[in-house]
Amino acid sequence: MQYCTTILISEHIRLDLFTAEMFRVRVSALPGEKFPEKYEIPFAIGRTSPWEAVEYRADGETDSTMVAVRTEKFVVYVRKDTGTFMVETLQGRRLHPEAAPRYGMFKNHCILFDAASFWKEESSCSRYSHWFYRRETGRYDILLKEDALLDIYFIRAETYQKGYALLNELVGAEPMLPKKGYGYYQTQHLGAKGSQPLLMQTAALLRERDIPCDTLILDYEWGDGANGGEEVPWGSRLDWSDAYCWPKSPADMIAELHEMHFDVMTIRHSIPSYEGRMDEDWVCAEYAALYESEGTDGKTTVFIGDSFFNGTNFWTNFNEIYAGKDAQIAGISSTTTYDWEQIMLDRVFLHNMNPKNIVMDIGTNNFYDDGDSTDTAIESVQRMFTLMHDKMPETHIWYFSVAQRTNTSYRQNVSDLNDAMQAWCADKDWITFIDVEDLMTAEYIRPADGVHPTLDAYVDVYAAQLEKAGCVIEDK
Repeated sequence: MQYCTTILISEHIRLDLFTAEMFRVRVSALPGEKFPEKYEIPFAIGRTSPWEAVEYRADGETDSTMVAVRTEKFVVYVRKDTGTFMVETLQGRRLHPEAAPRYGMFKNHCILFDAASFWKEESSCSRYSHWFYRRETGRYDILLKEDALLDIYFIRAETYQKGYALLNELVGAEPMLPKKGYGYYQTQHLGAKGSQPLLMQTAALLRERDIPCDTLILDYEWGDGANGGEEVPWGSRLDWSDAYCWPKSPADMIAELHEMHFDVMTIRHSIPSYEGRMDEDWVCAEYAALYESEGTDGKTTVFIGDSFFNGTNFWTNFNEIYAGKDAQIAGISSTTTYDWEQIMLDRVFLHNMNPKNIVMDIGTNNFYDDGDSTDTAIESVQRMFTLMHDKMPETHIWYFSVAQRTNTSYRQNVSDLNDAMQAWCADKDWITFIDVEDLMTAEYIRPADGVHPTLDAYVDVYAAQLEKAGCVIEDK
């Protein structure tokens, strides 16, 4: 008898139903056997006996990119190429993914987690239980140590108690924590501006006001991610910042807090930079709010894509160039066409919007981060733009060709992609291809990274060529 009800979505994607309310999705790039038996039972302490069969119906055309699996409790839509999934109630209400980030184990009557912690993932950086940063790709994902097996679990429950019972049935019951583990924890997180005097003042106020706090948490600013009030790369140091070394030593500070019956917890982060902390969901929510407050229906021009169109870190003169114009910049660093496809499908940004123009730079990270082949990248770019046009048929899309980098590893791939997209866009009245590949010469590339445009490039190349192509940006 099988361990559980198994549905093979594709050769490398598998959906396991434990109950009508609980399932597992695995995406495997392992050589040979895609789903080894040693990974069949998810945890060392958990249920080892077979589960009862789950009734389901799977729908999906042979050439479709999506398979819909329906149980008596919900519908799971799984992409056959990526393994990303969406969950809806039988009535069509979205359960996962949500527009806002998911914090905690029980949100929107759902529990979502993965097996990476058990298999000793390469990075120790946890993002609300299941997201991990990988140095090799510079991205956040859930790949295990083999670097080839993504393993996600989903539980739907009407109550927290029911959800927790299902979780315990799957992984085994956790032992009880010490009594103080269920008390109040206070976090000091002041954007790298915390200090020992502020911490001790907070501790004193908690005691004066008889608030039964058990533990004080110092976020990254204790030293791991701050130095004298300045941000430093997380995980780059393991030492106390000057702000927590005065007027007492850190040891004396902690001893005094213990005398006040506080435990002290420090948080260590291990992602590479402050910029890397911004999650796409947060960014999308911020952009959506900005568009709602400042955008104009049918008039606004929105610049989106990767870091080239990140207005905070790279296109910092955007507001100068387009002063007084109904234009917004909303690029997200490190994104690929796959990310923007998911943003359009899963996140609040770009939903229910009616911009006049979408101006986009995307594609470089498909090669340099994801290692796509030329054919794969071309297919992905075209699929993304087709989806974008389907969702915003009245919006005109302006697509900048991918600029070459100083690193020439994918030079030919970039050129081939640009040639293919120029031809693909030529007979479509809703998208315009803007070729800047030859214009982005060395003088217009930042020497510090060999990738991003200089501020002059944004004026002389991007803004100039956009206007030359015929894009009209309305006044506010």
